[in-house]
Amino acid sequence: QAQIRDSLGNFESGIDGTVSDDGTVTSLPSQPIPNGVEVVVQAQFTNDQRVIVGLTDTPAIELPAGSSVSYRVADLSQIRVQAQTSGDGIAFTAEVSA
Repeated sequence: QAQIRDSLGNFESGIDGTVSDDGTVTSLPSQPIPNGVEVVVQAQFTNDQRVIVGLTDTPAIELPAGSSVSYRVADLSQIRVQAQTSGDGIAFTAEVSA
């Protein structure tokens, strides 16, 4: 698998962003993600409490400030975030084609 991945070359561009939450479950913005690419989601270092992330309307992975998780999804909007404190949030990044 590593040989196949390496032979395909690098992606032309990337996406980066942040999302602050108000305590409700929020989907990340819609953005197609190429097959096989991981989206890295990191809880912002300035968060007061853990941020909950996942792939359903009831996310379950709790990230303390600075912690991260990665997902392989077809679209960025499949990832959902819920902050326990209003204003806390996450940052995300992924490789995409231009």
